[in-house]
This record gives sequence, C-alpha cells and structure tokens, in this order.
Amino acid sequence: MATLTLIDLVGIQRFVFASNRLKDVAGGSRLVAEATDRRGWLAELGVADRALVAAGGNVLLRSESRAEAQDVVARFTRKLIDEAPGLAAAVVHADEGERGFAETLQELHRRMPEAKGRRRPSLETLGVGVTARCRETGTVASIVTTDDTYVSAGVDARRRALRTRDLVMDDEFHASRDAPPVELRFPIENDQLGRSRGEKSLLGVVHVDANGVGALLADWLAGQANGAGSDRDAEGRFREISTALAGLVEAAWDDVLERTRSRVAWDPGRERFELTSPRLGERFALGRDGDTLFLPVRPILLGGDDLTFLCDGRIALDLAATALARFETSEIPELGRLGTCAGVMLVHAHAPFARAAEWAHRLCTSAKRSLKTGAVPPEPGACALDWHVGLPNPQETVERLRERLYTRRGDGLPESLTARPYRLGAPDEKESWRWLASTVLGPQTAPGGGRSACLRGPVWRDRRNKVKELESLVRKGREAVAGALGAWRIAAPSLRLPGGLEDDGGFFGGRTPLLDAVELIDLYWPLDSARDPERTEKSR
Repeated sequence: MATLTLIDLVGIQRFVFASNRLKDVAGGSRLVAEATDRRGWLAELGVADRALVAAGGNVLLRSESRAEAQDVVARFTRKLIDEAPGLAAAVVHADEGERGFAETLQELHRRMPEAKGRRRPSLETLGVGVTARCRETGTVASIVTTDDTYVSAGVDARRRALRTRDLVMDDEFHASRDAPPVELRFPIENDQLGRSRGEKSLLGVVHVDANGVGALLADWLAGQANGAGSDRDAEGRFREISTALAGLVEAAWDDVLERTRSRVAWDPGRERFELTSPRLGERFALGRDGDTLFLPVRPILLGGDDLTFLCDGRIALDLAATALARFETSEIPELGRLGTCAGVMLVHAHAPFARAAEWAHRLCTSAKRSLKTGAVPPEPGACALDWHVGLPNPQETVERLRERLYTRRGDGLPESLTARPYRLGAPDEKESWRWLASTVLGPQTAPGGGRSACLRGPVWRDRRNKVKELESLVRKGREAVAGALGAWRIAAPSLRLPGGLEDDGGFFGGRTPLLDAVELIDLYWPLDSARDPERTEKSR
C-alpha cells in the first residue's frame, strides 16, 4: 500500500541564526537548503524522484509501503544528526488506501501540528568543568579549528557546508570594457555586505512571504477530496502548484540579484568596483579580494512561498519592492495571483541576526494585517511592505512600538505620525510605497519639465536643515508644519510639500507619511534611473 510521508524541518530560523557571524548563518542556510532539495540530500538518499514537494524546509514523499517510508526517514534523520547538528524534523506518515491523494494529504497536514507538539527535543549537554565553550554560540565545543579556536559541531558543520559554494554566476563578470574581470560571490563576512568606512552602516534583513498560501491550498485540497477531479489529476496538479510556487520564489530572488548586479560599476580613477544609484547619483564601494568581488546581498532562506535575504541597508527597501513586484504580476496554477508582503529591518551592521530576523517576520505580519483590515479590500496580487530602523525591545509588539514612537496625542483624536505599512501600489496612488519613493522622496522631473517638490529634488536639496526640521514639526502637529512652511516661503516662494501633502499640513486624515520620508531620506537608495519603467503599471 502506497504511503505518503511529510517531513517538516523544525526551528529553521533558530538553527540558521544560532551564530552572529555571517559565514555561520550562510552555512546554516546552505544546510537547510540541501536537506530539502531534490539535488541535495534527497538525491544522495536515492529518493529525489519520489518527492512530490521538496522546498522551504518541507518534503512530501511517496513510498510503495510503510516499511520503505520508515527506512527513508531513518536515513534522512541520520543525515540530520551527522551533517546538520541542531537541525530537527517532525515526520508524519499516512497510507493512501482507498482515500485517494487529496484526502491523505489533508490528513498529513492535520496531524503535523500534533507531531510537532509531541516531539521530544534533544537535551544539549550544558558542559562540565573540563569542557570548553564554542566562541560563536556559547554551547559546548567539540571541534578545534585550524586557528586553534573552539567551536561546536553545529558551527563546524555550517562552515564545511559553505566552502566553494558561493559563486553568483559561473562565468567571469565584466562590469565594463575597461573593468578587470572578476568572480562574483556572495559575502561571508558582515563587512563585505557593502559597509562604507567612516559612515553609519546599516544592515538590511528582508523577509518576503506570500499571503494565505496554506489556506488557499487547504481549500483546493478540500475541493479535490470532495470529488472535483480524479486522484491522478489531483496529484499532478498539486505537483504543478508546488513547482510553480518554488519557481516564483526563485524568480523573485533572480530579480533581486539581477537588479543588484546591473548596478555594479567600475571606477577607473579609484580602481574599485561600486554599486551605483543613478537616480541619486550616489555610489558606495564593494568588497573585493583580488579577483573576487562580493555583491552586497546574501540569500538566507529560499523556498516554499517565502524568501529571506541580507543586504546593505541602503538598498534593502528597493530590493524588497523588487521581489514584491515579481509576485504582484505572477499567477500560480489553481491559486491565481498571490498577495505578498515584506518586512524590512534596518539595523546596525553587527546587531544580533536572530533578533533582526524575528522583527522582519513581525513587520511582514504587520503588512499582511494591513491588507486585511484596510478600508478598501485588496485586489488579487495586492502587496505591502513595512519597515523599522533600529532594533527594538524583543518583548515589544509592532503595534506597541508604533503607539510609543509614532503617535501624537493632542486635544482631538490621536494622530499617527507614520503611514506604515504601505501597499506597493502605483506611483500615482497616494499613500502607496511607489508614490512615497518616487513622488515624495524622488528625485524626479515634474510633469512638463518643471521643478519637482520631491524632498530629494532641486527645491529641497539645498535646504537639508529644513528637511530635517520637518521631523520635529510633524511631531507638533499639522498646524506647526503649515506655519513653518508659510514662514519659509517668505524667502523661498517655491517651497512646498510634495504629493498633495501641502493641503493639510503634511497629513492625510489622521496620519502622515512625511515622517517616514524624512526618516528614509539618507537610508533609501533606489537602484533605478528615474521611475522604473517596468513597474509603473500594476496591471502590466
């Protein structure tokens, strides 16, 4: 009797971010990817062709019998212990019998939460007087490295998994005709992510996740179980859905990678490679080691319906919007367009990865919640993003943080000093991300060739002190903003707020995006030349 087996890796984020060294995080992500990749462990175990799903920390296998399924799981979990210490899995088996594929898969999903709850976690040895501690994780060390440092078995496994597997492209990269050919690699050290010496450097932690995929799949499976199609047809279409989801996430990552790579330029005067922002005319040097050039971006978790990556903080929001744009215009068989959200944390370059990643997840959830609770129901494929600068208290919620830092209480109703989260929207859609990025922040050319009022445009460019002063004025209320603008116009009659913000002292109803724009004026670098011609129409 055929048996379906669902394997779900447990505690992936805790495993990946156990160390605060980028090379250990990258090695952990490599182990997670290989464990659930048809070309990785499943190929080594000889069961790649049996995998109906293999991505994002999940594997669904078909075996000819329960005994065969248990044998595969025994060998898989043995590899977990030997090659990825600290990574665990929950496993559920179900015999198909006469129920059919859809109903059996439903049973697996129903039983998986119980299996996770009943799983007995391994008890780590806390150490005795004669043991040494791992310098990265603080757990018991069992390996002495070549430089005589003590690390745990888990850290050693991460570093072995990372070796020789960081090429971005197989061929040499040529930034221009006069640029020396280099080998593109992902960084393995924090300082290789684009950090600029002598400047405040921020790291971007970006988490992108499709909305409600589990519920959509559950509804589809319920329809199949109720006789909407034949058993073989249901299995074939389920494979198609899973393949399309994995392909969509990979396509979103490819867009992020290509957008970054396309802005690499060679400066012959300084003899260095730089990442450029044509719209701003800004650039920063990239890390280089001889013939190796490090891109300022690093994939961490890629698969299923979500994507997590690290990058230089200046390009984090642009790359998050780039990934969302791919989801916005793509369709999945049977499921249609998937609304997708992103959470972006901008933190100090050496802030704890685990806490930053946890907050990126919280911000992504905040963006999802905004689509559900908005006054206007989201259209299919609607996307949103949320961000925060700095690492908050881990016990605080996003809502409490916004109430504490971005709420003004005066004589009337409380006013929100932020418009986050933002729908991705279009450049002409007020209070959307694309509107904030192009119309409010800019710079861009005004219609008819006039002088744009963007905060990074020519009108405000030489008045940076006034831009910064807007932050304190917004906190005092719309009357303070309107009064200051009136005074400033005595000397500069053309000075005005962009994007219709002039009408009510920088506010739309009970909230304002003005403080968001001022906060990002030095932190957000767009990588397009003016407006991105490929993404100006949501329906494209």
